[in-house]
Amino acid sequence: MSKVKEARQALGLSQTAVAEKVGTSAMILSTIENDKTLPIPSDMDKLCAVLGKTVGELYTRAETSFGRRDYRTGNTAIANLSVRKTKI
Repeated sequence: MSKVKEARQALGLSQTAVAEKVGTSAMILSTIENDKTLPIPSDMDKLCAVLGKTVGELYTRAETSFGRRDYRTGNTAIANLSVRKTKI
């Protein structure tokens, strides 16, 4: 189970509730929870705020750097992800 899903469930929130707070769809949140994609940086900040977690608590550095598809652009590598509160 992904750390995003674990954090959401620990708060007792539905995918729809989290997606609305982040400003995305439940379908996109599902792909994020199933490790098929990463949220765009602005959505990642919102997701972390909603879940009360840092990026470092939800993802490893390798996950946020390369090899994952950005669902909005279709890019297969997300390099130099710029987010606040990253723990490495």
